[in-house]
Amino acid sequence: MITIRKVKESDLQAVAAIAKNNFATVMAKDHSANVIEKFIQHQTEDSYRSQMQWKDIYVAVLNNELVGTGALANFGNDDTPRYSVSNCYVKTTLHNQGIGRKILEVLSSFRPL
Repeated sequence: MITIRKVKESDLQAVAAIAKNNFATVMAKDHSANVIEKFIQHQTEDSYRSQMQWKDIYVAVLNNELVGTGALANFGNDDTPRYSVSNCYVKTTLHNQGIGRKILEVLSSFRPL
């Protein structure tokens, strides 16, 4: 069973690795090597640690393994929130198994405080 929970500091290495792998494999099919390299360089533990301050980041866990991530970001303000799904990735070996769909269902079902 897939569990979706808030990201923890100890998850950040796995989150960054999943994102990097998605850029290097899946997204590389549609973007130049230079673009992919720039995106990969930004997928670091420090970058995600910083994003934890302004995004609500979640992870998908399957059999005690972190297998996906997704975030909800408010690009508006308190008076006029503008929520957007951000950084949604699933471990590439587990694509097409409903994990990404589950992450999106959870993210779209609520707005964090």
